[in-house]
Amino acid sequence: MEIKMAFGQVSQSFAAKPPTQLADQITTMTSAPGHKRSQHLIEREAYRRIMSGELPESLGEFTRQLLDWFRQIHPGASSITLEMIENRIRETWHRRHELIRGG
Repeated sequence: MEIKMAFGQVSQSFAAKPPTQLADQITTMTSAPGHKRSQHLIEREAYRRIMSGELPESLGEFTRQLLDWFRQIHPGASSITLEMIENRIRETWHRRHELIRGG
């Protein structure tokens, strides 16, 4: 599907893309102002691990595991630091027992 404007067709780069291509495009954005970071990927994986019980003893170790996972699975994604990850998942980490119980 292509988008048409009053002055003709928009280039093919603006044509509708399959969802998988859009997801790839989002994860490769930079951390420049106005751009999404890849933190949503980390949050989703943190939640998945918490719900499955794949947890280390400390938040620091959990953060390191998530960063290692992120760098391995999404090598082309925008960079993220341990501090960013820890700040983003801290509340979820502290609520982990409540989440697992379904509260």
